[in-house]
Amino acid sequence: MSNNKSLKSKWHENWLELLVISAVLGGLIGIATAGYRLVIIELKRLFQGALATAAAGSAWAISVVIVTYIGLALLNALLYTWEPLLGGGGVPHLFGEQRGTLRGRWWVIAPVKMSLVALNAGSAFGLGSLAGPLHAGGLLAGAVRFPRDKTKPQQSLIGVGVAASLAAILHAPLAGLIFAIEAFDKRFSHITLLGSLCAGFIAKGITSAFFGLRPILSLPDLPRPSGFSYGLLLILGLVCGLSGWLFYRLIILFRRVFSVLKMPTWAKILVTFLLILGALFLVPELFGSGNPLILKVAGDPGLPLTRVLLVYGLKMILITLAIAAGIAGGIFTPLMVTGALIGNALAQLAVQLGIIPAEQVLIFTVCAMAAHVAVAMHIPLTGIVLTAEMTGSFGGVLMPAAIVVIVTMIVARILAVRPINDYLYEQMPQLSGIDHSARSDEGEN
Repeated sequence: MSNNKSLKSKWHENWLELLVISAVLGGLIGIATAGYRLVIIELKRLFQGALATAAAGSAWAISVVIVTYIGLALLNALLYTWEPLLGGGGVPHLFGEQRGTLRGRWWVIAPVKMSLVALNAGSAFGLGSLAGPLHAGGLLAGAVRFPRDKTKPQQSLIGVGVAASLAAILHAPLAGLIFAIEAFDKRFSHITLLGSLCAGFIAKGITSAFFGLRPILSLPDLPRPSGFSYGLLLILGLVCGLSGWLFYRLIILFRRVFSVLKMPTWAKILVTFLLILGALFLVPELFGSGNPLILKVAGDPGLPLTRVLLVYGLKMILITLAIAAGIAGGIFTPLMVTGALIGNALAQLAVQLGIIPAEQVLIFTVCAMAAHVAVAMHIPLTGIVLTAEMTGSFGGVLMPAAIVVIVTMIVARILAVRPINDYLYEQMPQLSGIDHSARSDEGEN
């Protein structure tokens, strides 16, 4: 009897300890992310004004924009050379921290990464802003040790930090929890489940105090599919699967090109920045990581089909080029915007052929967002729930998005599309001497 009481008491102490640690993590991440988002909003406002003035032909504005981009490129190259773990979206590094194959100076990487991604995102670079808090939050959580049991691996808390970061910046605590499970902890441990929920809701509560309770993508009520729409959802799943395959293969292609040309880091980053700058002048819709474009695509089903396809193609090329170059930035939002574009294009074509009514375009746009995230990172549940939380449309999204995501994942399986974060983790130069598995080169054969 005494042993049972002792075990029960220890169990309660561990849970209380976990809740306290998770609450503190959620609070710190929420405060940091709120300030981070405010900085990015101001940077985007300033740069968008400069870009608009430059597009109107102002010589001084053109000079300012070009100098800014060259300066950002050199800063990215300098910091990447100084600390290679600052590059990319951060998830591959967190995989290494969790598995014990990588060790970084979290107290250095976390603040520098958030600052660098804020500058990149604020300058309309195109990669997502989630990488900053997600990378920093995961590193901060990974540095925490349980006071009562110092032998317990702190890496188990990395998923908690990631979940809180995703909840804070995208207002999606449930998606944060599911992402932590799908990407970091496939065992459904109580640490990830309880810790992610606690930290996620606290982090979201803090950022909501600054930015309000409205979803990130506040859309009108989604119409429910009917009739031929369900059959077209299957085709949309096929198209999104092919788009995910293209995304994966383009990253491999650009990495090979950089390798063949033997371009130094600074050259890869500078060329990528200048290409994106040129594209911004030609196609202003490319501005930013995608949220305004998603709202435009979702809110205006009458956008010219050729323009939608043009923006989709340019976004895919520039995003994958930036990822291959190792530039600091996230891929969540860019994947969602490219998915929204391809979903909008297919739905517009169906409207022109008289297969579906025009009001159905919105549901196809939203479902493609979920499928594109799911196929690129192999996180199907996260893709569905994230889209539902970001749009605030659980009832209208869950079933049609699930249909599209299931078909998309089947296509990905057939085409051997690997999770992009797993691929990037295995290609990290710090792991060149480690034999991951027979699958590590599967995507490049």
